Amino acid sequence: MPLARGRAGRIEAEFAWTAASLVIAADALEPDVTCGAVNRRFTDDPDAPPAFAVRHGERLGLIDRETCTTTFALRFGRELYERRPVTAIMDHDPLVVEANLDIGAISALVADRKPGALRSGFVVVEDGTYRGIATGLDLMRATAEQLQALFVRQTLLRDTLVETEKLASLGSLVAGIAHEINTPLGVSLIAASQLEEASSEIHASVAAGTLRRAALTAYLENARESSRLLVSNTRRAAELVQSFKQVAVDQTSDERRTFALVAYVNDVVRSLHPQIRRAHATVTVNGPADLLVDGYPGVFAQIATNLVTNALVHAFEGRTDGTIRIAVAKRPGDAVHLACGDDGCGIPAQHVERVFEPFYTTRRGRGGSGLGLNIVYNLVRRVLGGTIRIETAADAGTTFLLDFPRVSPHRSPDQHQPRSDERTSDERPAVR
Repeated sequence: MPLARGRAGRIEAEFAWTAASLVIAADALEPDVTCGAVNRRFTDDPDAPPAFAVRHGERLGLIDRETCTTTFALRFGRELYERRPVTAIMDHDPLVVEANLDIGAISALVADRKPGALRSGFVVVEDGTYRGIATGLDLMRATAEQLQALFVRQTLLRDTLVETEKLASLGSLVAGIAHEINTPLGVSLIAASQLEEASSEIHASVAAGTLRRAALTAYLENARESSRLLVSNTRRAAELVQSFKQVAVDQTSDERRTFALVAYVNDVVRSLHPQIRRAHATVTVNGPADLLVDGYPGVFAQIATNLVTNALVHAFEGRTDGTIRIAVAKRPGDAVHLACGDDGCGIPAQHVERVFEPFYTTRRGRGGSGLGLNIVYNLVRRVLGGTIRIETAADAGTTFLLDFPRVSPHRSPDQHQPRSDERTSDERPAVR
């Protein structure tokens, strides 16, 4: 009998995927029941489970539909076995499992000890007492249901971790921008305070009639310098806020629009300046200013953020400086090429094949989640409709090469960000 979705949920909650979840209640047969009677039982009831015989609590054997009907289908089988006890054709060593045994262990027992139990079924007991019969078909169905439930649970966990990774990136962006804005705002506050103090002194001199030419000249010079500082630093703060606002909004929405790719990547890099400065690194962005991309800016923000952050974390370990170069170029056929390369230590050969795998990281226990490059891979492949490959060499740096259409494929309304498990096991990053 098929395991319905609701039943599967009840099995998981009540039985935790054990043999008890597979039990089909079936009364034990008396050993003197004839083979003919059992055969008629199987013939009359297509859903009849395998039959089990006991005598005074002693397990005598198991007979399944196929064995019984096949025996009676043989020439002279009906005449030979019609009146004989069913124990004559039973399996006297059936597989017997405890009710609390999980289905994974049952499957292992079947494979190691009794492969035929998948066809004939097996007996379920509880503390040695007969509980009922279970079929191999239900075992396989339950295993499939369990695997499906585990897959859904793992998918939800991975999706949650991906969202957590994105929110952590956004949180780091907020903290970095707040710290970065403090500098121009601090300078502006000092300049404004000095201008206010100087203005008060001039006002007092004018009121007292003691204003001198030299004092006025000094005040005007001070006012001009203070105004210059106020304008430049408030403009700097406004640019930071605008960059942060756009990048932050894009990272938390699926809005599609047309934007200048190079300018937008510059905005993303600007928002990462605190991390870049802490790593004593330099990041440059080059490409045609008139290259307009029709797509999802939040996706590009996530890709650029993850690639730059990955280089800052891995490429320059043990160094006090480093350079990251992002180059954007037009390609024939309305395509775009983006290269993000560093002059760091490169990726060891044993890690190259696995860099895009979810949860694979060489910094386990040191803040690495193993999701950054996997997210990049899936965004490039699934959302941008492009490809990504790696060029790397020891002590010669690493470059991620992205090729994608200028106009991103349209996503259906119910299509969310790609999961971390989109990449299949047979896909490998191209390496040169």
